[in-house]
Amino acid sequence: MSEKTANSGNVVKLNPNKKKVLAKLCPICAKSAADEYSPFCSRRCANADLGNWLDGKYGVPTDETPDFDHNDDD
Repeated sequence: MSEKTANSGNVVKLNPNKKKVLAKLCPICAKSAADEYSPFCSRRCANADLGNWLDGKYGVPTDETPDFDHNDDD
């Protein structure tokens, strides 16, 4: 099978019948994703991604302005 990497992080595999088969790749290390840890390849990569979220390395874009005018003395 020949392979070609798509922009989405998937590998497009062309089988002998010329049908495209998408293989999901782990977003952390780019190995083939495992069904048990999908979309990751292992528990290690899943935990690394969780750590990135908890460390604030990822974020969800928003149009809201942060509310820094709160008082904990109430």
